[in-house]
Amino acid sequence: ASLVGSDRRFAAAAACTLLAAGCLLSLPTGPPPTGRLRASSVLAELRPAPHGSEVTGLSTATGLSGGGSAVAVLKEHSLALSEVGLVLFVFIFVSASAKMGTKKLTFIARMKKFPCPPFMGLMGLLFMLCGSALVMAGPLVRCPVASIAGAKLLFIFTAIANYAGHWKPWRAALAQGDAAGAAGHARSCLANLAIKGGCVVIVGFALPLLSTKELLPTMA
Repeated sequence: ASLVGSDRRFAAAAACTLLAAGCLLSLPTGPPPTGRLRASSVLAELRPAPHGSEVTGLSTATGLSGGGSAVAVLKEHSLALSEVGLVLFVFIFVSASAKMGTKKLTFIARMKKFPCPPFMGLMGLLFMLCGSALVMAGPLVRCPVASIAGAKLLFIFTAIANYAGHWKPWRAALAQGDAAGAAGHARSCLANLAIKGGCVVIVGFALPLLSTKELLPTMA
């Protein structure tokens, strides 16, 4: 009851994210229902393993065929598990969007002397929300283009925000001899570097699926 304004929006974003994670854990895995997509790569399709095994093709290909019911369950729900990881990855962008909105993003753009602050604020919000949605949707609809596009949007937003919000202030703090301020901005730069690394990993896993044309309909 004590939550107000941006705190309420942040709490709502956290609740929605946790709800999405719970729903994703209950998703069934298996081949697409249409049967029209060609699947030569285990990263694009989760086919049932041969010899009546309950483990998916992805688990067999990675060599994790061994024991324990818990491991078997995790293998069977590997797609849902990866989606939960993506939910946790994009949570920082979703929560920031809910907490700041276009008004605060526009104020930051104006304070950082960006051209056309209202437009930059709106674009920042769209990059975070659309990027998060595409990253989440890519594996679910087996569309690597969506994953790559979403990761690019999040990478670009993070790079611009990190440069204007932390890299330049870090350099200024060093020049002024402000050790505490420089250390804080340096930690933020490293955290944003990790986020950009996650975007690169998403693109790296999606690119081989493009090169093998996994999602092209067959001619049959």
